[in-house]
Order: sequence, then C-alpha cells, then structure tokens
Amino acid sequence: MLPETEYPQRQEALVRAKRLYLRGRDYCLKALELRHPGLQARLEAGDPAALEKTGAEDVPYLYWTAASWMGAFSAEPFDMEMLLTLSRPLALMARAFQLEEGYGKGAIHEFYISVYGSLPVSLGGSREKARLHFSRAVELAGGLTAGPYVALATSVSIPTQNSSEFRDLLGQALAIDLDSSPENRLVNLLSQRKARWLLAHIEDYFLLEEAP
Repeated sequence: MLPETEYPQRQEALVRAKRLYLRGRDYCLKALELRHPGLQARLEAGDPAALEKTGAEDVPYLYWTAASWMGAFSAEPFDMEMLLTLSRPLALMARAFQLEEGYGKGAIHEFYISVYGSLPVSLGGSREKARLHFSRAVELAGGLTAGPYVALATSVSIPTQNSSEFRDLLGQALAIDLDSSPENRLVNLLSQRKARWLLAHIEDYFLLEEAP
C-alpha cells in the first residue's frame, strides 16, 4: 500500500487530473455544439435523438468528449453528481461506435473494456463483453497497442483476483516494441509505465500466497 505520506500527493494529482479531463470534455462539447447547435441541451435533457444528426466526421469529437468525461469520473468515482450524468458519455460513445466501430485502431473497444469490466452487473457491467471488446481492440491494433492489455488487467483480472492473467496481460503490454507503431509511441509509453507500476505493486491488488 502507499505510505501515508504519499496519500496527499496522490489526492492532489487526482483532483488535478479530474480538472483537466473536465476541461477537455468542455472543449469537445463546445466543438460539437458549434457543429450541431442545440446538441448539448438535447443531450442534457436526455433526448434519444440528440445525436442523430452527427456523422462520421464527428466521430473524433464524440470519442474524446466521452473519453474525457469518463476519465474525470474515474478520477473521483464517488462523485454522485457526475455519476448521474454518465448516460451522456455512454450515449456519445455508442454513437461513435455506430458510426465508426474501428476508430483509432480499437480505441472505442478499449473504452468499452474498462466500462464493461468496471461497472457492476446491475448497471450494465459484463466481463464477457469486456473480453470481447478486448479481442476486437487487439485485432484492430494488430497487437501493437499496450492499452487494451492494461485495461483488461485492471478492470477484469483484479476484480476476479486472477493474478496469473494479470501478470500475463501486463507482460504482453511491456513486450510491445515502442518503435513498432510510431503514431502510438506516446500512448504506449504511458501504458507501459502504468504496467510496470502495477506489477511492482501487485501485492496491493491481490492476496498472494507467500513462499514457504
């Protein structure tokens, strides 16, 4: 576990991360509003037709709005006010999926790994669906992005206490050559950094038997 002295710094980092995610979300929402006046109000009102006029050219805006929205929530998952808005980013991502399922070489599927793996069944969570999206994300990326492996390890392997799978997935993430996909170099670097940290702190997530 983290030393007590590190908790304040961790909390400060999470607060800052949430603020940055929300700033990104708001910029993306403004972009969508400029492209489709009235969209934001209809989305907030829960209008099921709010996104029907969006097209393939809007997919990047839909994706990044939803991803940053969910990122902010993941930084503070006990924010009940934000919890009540989660139907909106899910609707945005569902529309992006409908328009371009393969966007970002599996980016949308990687999003769904975490969503389906993290949510309780009562709220639509499904580890089976998380695994299906993992397979598709890896397929679309040609196995050259580390994110899907880290996402499945954290959202499914930890809750099921499957430490063997956890190690295997993170090992696969770390085995990816950063030069094999130049356009994904930064995101792979960050994912591999997270994978190393998770492996170094595996005892914080699993009840491991000590060797006799």
